[in-house]
Amino acid sequence: LEHRFSPACPDILTADDAAELRDVGGILTVEARRITKEAYRYLANSAGHLELTVSFIDSLSATALASHQGGLSINGFAEPTEDVVRELSRLKGGSLCLDDVQKLTVRGCRYLASYSGWLNLNGMRYWPEGGIIEIAKHRGGLSIGVQELTVSEAEALSQHRGMLYIVGLESLSDGAARSLLRHVGTVHF
Repeated sequence: LEHRFSPACPDILTADDAAELRDVGGILTVEARRITKEAYRYLANSAGHLELTVSFIDSLSATALASHQGGLSINGFAEPTEDVVRELSRLKGGSLCLDDVQKLTVRGCRYLASYSGWLNLNGMRYWPEGGIIEIAKHRGGLSIGVQELTVSEAEALSQHRGMLYIVGLESLSDGAARSLLRHVGTVHF
């Protein structure tokens, strides 16, 4: 069951707005230009999967969201800081979907690799040098966007344990393809 919520004032989701949503189960979709820190704390306590559309999250808000007990999707968020990524990677829910993220640091990739649930990074196309090698260390379902893979990146992904989705791949050398064939489990393109 999905519940969509837009605040009375479309510019900001307040703690009062978020308090009304605390007991909503299923999938809770919230779209707001800005969400107050207090509202993030209420949203983190909601049941089920939480889907947010926001353009910015600070590290304190990410800390609050990491206490959410369900899956978390954040849309509209292109360049999280390392502090935000570190906090979000502490989420204990079943999935972390950051499909609009387009830029990460290698350290950010390392933080996300430590996340223990299903991880979606389908919006990524250009990774920092060493970023895919770090994210490949993730244990669990992994879905990444990438336009091309080097042999060393494909080799790292072949060592990944869990279901692997590679989205947006435009070219793959024979050597990289041979490396991916060694992946134990299913690889989807």
